[in-house]
Amino acid sequence: MNVLSLTQLRERAGNLWALTLGEGIRPVERTSHVVVADGDDALARDPHLGERDPRSEDRQLLLDAVMASRKHLIAFYSGFDERDGTRRPPAVPLQELIAAAAATGAPTPEDAERHPFEFVHPLQPFDERNFTFSSPLPGGSYDAAALAGARSLRQARESGRDVADETSLPPLLTGLLPAREPRDVTLDELVRFIENPARTFLSDRLQTGVTYEADETEDALPIDLDPLEQWAVGDRLLRRTLSGVPLEQASAEESHSGALPPSPLPSKIGDITRKVGAILQGLPPGERRSIDVSIPLPLNGPSGPTSVRLTGVVPHVIGDEIQIVNYSSVSARHLARAWVSVLAVAASRPGQEWSAAVRGKYGECRLTAPDDPLGALTDLAALRLDGLRAPLPVPARTSLAFIEGYRAGRRSRNATEELALNVGASKARPVWEGTFDREGERDDPWWQRVYAPQVPSLDRLNAGNVFIDRSKRLWIPLLDQKGPIGR
Repeated sequence: MNVLSLTQLRERAGNLWALTLGEGIRPVERTSHVVVADGDDALARDPHLGERDPRSEDRQLLLDAVMASRKHLIAFYSGFDERDGTRRPPAVPLQELIAAAAATGAPTPEDAERHPFEFVHPLQPFDERNFTFSSPLPGGSYDAAALAGARSLRQARESGRDVADETSLPPLLTGLLPAREPRDVTLDELVRFIENPARTFLSDRLQTGVTYEADETEDALPIDLDPLEQWAVGDRLLRRTLSGVPLEQASAEESHSGALPPSPLPSKIGDITRKVGAILQGLPPGERRSIDVSIPLPLNGPSGPTSVRLTGVVPHVIGDEIQIVNYSSVSARHLARAWVSVLAVAASRPGQEWSAAVRGKYGECRLTAPDDPLGALTDLAALRLDGLRAPLPVPARTSLAFIEGYRAGRRSRNATEELALNVGASKARPVWEGTFDREGERDDPWWQRVYAPQVPSLDRLNAGNVFIDRSKRLWIPLLDQKGPIGR
């Protein structure tokens, strides 16, 4: 099988050609269909007889491709919108080709009906038309998973439930999934689990994801930088500097990259550069290196005790301290990365006093390795196994806020367990449910997908005390080793 462009196809002949035409109205990507001429096309502003006509050239290319097929020609195009299923017409030259084939190849309307020139295939593989005797697919579909989806869709429709109404969706799970035999795990997988257990369950166990709306690339001249754009500039400067580029050079390159407002306008690059310099100023002197880790972890699987291997690379190590640097406030995900890194290094290279320094634009701290780093890693890996059977209701930011409030309540005068739990809940609730000016962690697409159609409140999230127990198990060992960075 050869894959060729239309230009190459006109020079070759074959018994069977399959053409794939795009979603637009032309067989070749051009801009000649636009009524207003492209500002960069000087010839289009004042066309003259004899000049090249891209539309006619495209039609000629398609005709040459048709004539290059000796016996059979198959043309494919996207006939339905992939999001809402609305009908999409083929490219104009393809419409004319279909009309010409129908007019010349089928002498009577009856023949055209028995031998159509256009076959409409269902957009989705779980469309029940694929599993009927009159399936538009030759021989029908043999996809068992798609058949199960078609049956589920029919049952939902027969029950009168609106399949497009998210509020009528059944819960994702009605019980725990079967336990799987433990497998080797990487440092990044362990960190990703702590950052977002819902994402780990959906992506690693169910092999699915969530839909994101991609940000459109802005091609207009930037006038001012919003906070997110300022963060992106600072993060690029920090990463470039950590890779060995001097800060002044990285700042100058960023100024000429086109992402900042032109020089007469305030670009805030000076303030961003100073903040990056303040973060880097706290780094200790010395050469940065990376440490490879490979640690056996004893775990319990469905068939009994077993062992898995934790592997990965811990970068940015200076002396006996791991450097976690970022251009944002120190948050739960940064602490998770630092905690797993220091545990892995301490377990693989005992005999040293390992620590991890976490520095950000706002805040800094140090995590020291506990006495039993291997036991702490084993417990995290066991938690991840539980999180692969059902989504572990321990959102990172919410659970960290809860444990910080809980510990503060335990340290207060006349402290009781009930008081500490109430203090933790009062601190975690706005993080989970959000405030008038800030979205909560419950608005994260992964948690929305797990708990659809209705994301629970913090009280319902703690059904069976799972949230409290797992939050203590996850964050208390970390916070016990947390302290300030000494100067």
